[in-house]
Amino acid sequence: MGRILSQVKSPSRWALLNWLYLVGFGLASLLVNLVWQKSFTFSALLTVLMPMLRGASAFATSLVLAPLFLPAIRQLSQLTKDRLRWGIEVALLATTLFNVDLWGLMSPQSLVSYWALLMLGAVLPERRLHRWMGSCFIITGVILMMVMPLVSVTVHNDWSTANRFSTVTNGLLAVGVAELLPVKLLAREVGMALRQVIIPLVATATFPLSQQWLVILITNHGSNLLNKLILAGLLSLVVLIGSCCLAWLWIKVQKWRWIQRFANWSLPTSPTEARHQLRVMLGHRWPTVLMVALSYLGAFGSFLAMENSWHFSPNVDATYNMLTYVIATRQGMLWVTTGLIWLGLRLFWTLTQRYWLSLGTGLFLVVLWSVANRLKLEARNEPILPAELTMYHAYGNLLKMVSLPVLVVTFLGLLVMCGGIWYLERHYPVKDQTKWGVRLGFVGMAIVAFGSANWWNHPNHPASQIMAGFGDTPEFFNQLAGVRMNGPIVQFLNNLDVTVMNKPVDYNARTMQKVARRYQRLARQINRHRTNDLKHQTVIFNLSESFADPRRIPGIKVTGDPLPNITRLKQTTTSGLMLSAGYGGGTANMEYMTLTGLATANFMPTLSTPYTQLVTFAKQTWSINQLFAKSVAIHPYVGVFYSRTTVYQKFGFDRFMYLGSRFPIKHQLKLDRSPYLSDQTSYANAVDQLNKTQEGQFINLVTMQNHFPYDRNYYNLPVTLQVSATNGTPVASLADYVAGIHYTDQAVSQFIKQLDQLKQPVTVVFYGDHLPGIYANSFAEDGLKLHETDYFIYSNRAARAQGAHNLTHNTKYVAPNDFIAMVAEQTNSKVTPYLAFLTAAYHDLPVETMNTNGTSTASYQADPQFVSRQGKIISQKQFTKRQQQLFHDYQLIQYDLTAGKQYLFKFWQMK
Repeated sequence: MGRILSQVKSPSRWALLNWLYLVGFGLASLLVNLVWQKSFTFSALLTVLMPMLRGASAFATSLVLAPLFLPAIRQLSQLTKDRLRWGIEVALLATTLFNVDLWGLMSPQSLVSYWALLMLGAVLPERRLHRWMGSCFIITGVILMMVMPLVSVTVHNDWSTANRFSTVTNGLLAVGVAELLPVKLLAREVGMALRQVIIPLVATATFPLSQQWLVILITNHGSNLLNKLILAGLLSLVVLIGSCCLAWLWIKVQKWRWIQRFANWSLPTSPTEARHQLRVMLGHRWPTVLMVALSYLGAFGSFLAMENSWHFSPNVDATYNMLTYVIATRQGMLWVTTGLIWLGLRLFWTLTQRYWLSLGTGLFLVVLWSVANRLKLEARNEPILPAELTMYHAYGNLLKMVSLPVLVVTFLGLLVMCGGIWYLERHYPVKDQTKWGVRLGFVGMAIVAFGSANWWNHPNHPASQIMAGFGDTPEFFNQLAGVRMNGPIVQFLNNLDVTVMNKPVDYNARTMQKVARRYQRLARQINRHRTNDLKHQTVIFNLSESFADPRRIPGIKVTGDPLPNITRLKQTTTSGLMLSAGYGGGTANMEYMTLTGLATANFMPTLSTPYTQLVTFAKQTWSINQLFAKSVAIHPYVGVFYSRTTVYQKFGFDRFMYLGSRFPIKHQLKLDRSPYLSDQTSYANAVDQLNKTQEGQFINLVTMQNHFPYDRNYYNLPVTLQVSATNGTPVASLADYVAGIHYTDQAVSQFIKQLDQLKQPVTVVFYGDHLPGIYANSFAEDGLKLHETDYFIYSNRAARAQGAHNLTHNTKYVAPNDFIAMVAEQTNSKVTPYLAFLTAAYHDLPVETMNTNGTSTASYQADPQFVSRQGKIISQKQFTKRQQQLFHDYQLIQYDLTAGKQYLFKFWQMK
């Protein structure tokens, strides 16, 4: 090839065509990889678009550049070419014989290797050189290649030197072929054919994705070495045949008009010529270039507008510079946002045929959208959500919340934009010279790009894989971090796609009426033996952040009892283990299940966080607090996470107490060096709320004391406690965590004593939401253990005096959605038809949770897992007929309340 490419008469044409093939093949391979392996990364796209700069294939890159330089070598004198030939041959032979890579010739990913071979071909004389010497070199090289694996196994007892002579730059073979190369093979016709075929062949065989596919196929098939060798040979033959087919197709495609224009473009030979070509190109395409450039600036500005400091930390260190973060880390999302903005602008231009009107109006809307999101962040630490666009009746009130300077600047900006558009359209109009077919193509691209947001949250969908490859991280649990990482446009579109549940095949009004009657009858049966009303009780659901006894984890040892008070409480109350649907996170999902009685495992994988993706959009919702005349939520931290401010309002809580709310958090106390308010603070505020009324009420208490991180030495571990780990868990993090839950144990004990002093009946459900994400255990082996948290249900003296009693059945393992039924049963309270259904599910169904073998907070896990009340994982196939019917009722009820027509709100009068 070096000999052939050194004789091409149109070097720049060949280089451009070869480069174009590399890019085209790379894009096609990305598409195949997306469909076959469901894999896509922004890095791979950059490699495809810039194959030479990113080193996609050293061999292919060499063949792209060869036509530009090898013809110059052919012009050297014969003496100079002979010296070059001798030098290259000596270097190749020395590298092969002595196995010392002094000149960088041994790596198959080195440009030097291939340039040495190409230059060797370029400097060969017109005659055949030394026939016998070449033959000896080739025979010797082949023999060494064949026997070296046997020598390696015999001498080293392994394969470490098996490929000693099996290299691209085997000097014996290279020099032998050079000495024997027949002149007849270099005829013009043969050379032309080789030039047409070699680039597709090399690109196909050496492109990184091609090699990856071959390795996957060979690794996953064949039971022994011989089978794998046979398969490797067959696949090589397939690659060869496929490459020839691609080469034939490429020859046909080269006749396309736009490719001919591209290939005939001459590469600049000087800076002056390069500037001239750039001016000519921009002279025709400057409107598009300007539109893309301004789209990128708009995207970049929208990212910067989401933060009010030069240093911030969305999943990055707090001192990470914002500009560095956006430019170096979020380029993928920057270009996605740029593409969306550009498509929007191009769509406007196609529809209006007014360039400056489209450009000005579109960019003004981008700026306005960024500013609106910034104002929302300042007010709520949350970006604009899709549901809020439907609140058109509140826009007047929203404008009243915007400061006067912002309104004035916006109005002046609007005037300047209108004046600028009018002036530019009048004096410098730009005509859209693209054909109507191309314009319709832009419209289609815009529809596909924005419409694909409906599948961004579907894990196995190509749109989801592409967005994930670009770096899209929706962060539904923390919209603030999500908008900072993805930008306000993409984060808004992330929140559009919510598939709640698959519709049961028999779901209709008649079916739901039958279900309603079934549990109305059950409620009447249960209430015959109940004497209390739940609304006259005071019920507290206490979510204790990350609380779980570490002594259950294999490989963890704690000397001393870090939880003496809670251990005693669990021995005298309704207690056991709660199976969390998350590990290291997912607080709001556990909270949702306890308040609604619905299992998140029944939802579709796209619904990873019901609080932000479901409740905020719901027309009507149900939660346990609606059974009480008064309800309060308390969280001694900021209230914006998981959109709690909106969620609690939807649930009908009378007030939400959090840091910064109009209902202040009192008794603020921090322990040791922790930045979080303590559990003592949480319980003190709960006691204040209890003392305000003797009537029944519901309190949702969410603590913050034991939230991550655990590697900052927040707490002092008492000298009576010692920790160790044999499973790889960081001991320092374990010690900090144990110290934190020890403080929780003390705070809970004091809180229980205070509850016993009250005259009104109070029942508290204490539960840990999930384990801390510090353990190094295998989820395949210890998955169930890593999802077991502690819980107990305690009724104070006044409640026990009214008939509250400990439960004795089905308490060893429970789910968060069991607590409503358990509280009603423990307090001997009458039930509604919905609570009757929850009671039946609690007594007759196993615990339903997410797959405990998963390592995440249960996002995107579609397969539920069932665990018996004794802690054994069971299959749904083991359900009895009664359980099958009850579980189907569960799916019907959950679908109706969340995604269906909500017949039960009418049939059961839940509102």
